[in-house]
Amino acid sequence: LDPSVVIQQSTISSIHAKRQRKPKQRYSPSDKS
Repeated sequence: LDPSVVIQQSTISSIHAKRQRKPKQRYSPSDKS
Protein backbone atom coordinates (compact mmCIF):
# COMPACT_ATOMS: atom_id res chain seq x y z
CA LEU A 1 0.00 0.00 0.00
CA ASP A 2 1.17 3.52 -0.76
CA PRO A 3 1.70 5.88 2.21
CA SER A 4 -0.78 8.30 0.67
CA VAL A 5 -3.46 5.60 0.56
CA VAL A 6 -2.87 4.71 4.20
CA ILE A 7 -3.09 8.37 5.17
CA GLN A 8 -6.34 8.78 3.24
CA GLN A 9 -7.88 5.69 4.85
CA SER A 10 -6.84 6.79 8.35
CA THR A 11 -8.19 10.28 7.71
CA ILE A 12 -11.50 8.97 6.37
CA SER A 13 -11.85 6.53 9.26
CA SER A 14 -11.13 9.28 11.78
CA ILE A 15 -13.75 11.52 10.16
CA HIS A 16 -16.33 8.74 10.29
CA ALA A 17 -15.43 8.03 13.92
CA LYS A 18 -16.02 11.67 14.82
CA ARG A 19 -19.31 11.89 12.91
CA GLN A 20 -20.81 8.66 14.16
CA ARG A 21 -19.43 7.27 17.42
CA LYS A 22 -20.45 3.62 17.07
CA PRO A 23 -18.04 0.98 18.51
CA LYS A 24 -19.36 -1.58 16.02
CA GLN A 25 -18.13 0.52 13.10
CA ARG A 26 -14.52 0.83 14.27
CA TYR A 27 -13.38 -1.77 11.74
CA SER A 28 -15.15 -1.71 8.39
CA PRO A 29 -14.55 -4.32 5.64
CA SER A 30 -13.21 -1.57 3.37
CA ASP A 31 -10.30 -0.93 5.76
CA LYS A 32 -9.05 -4.51 5.45
CA SER A 33 -8.98 -4.53 1.65
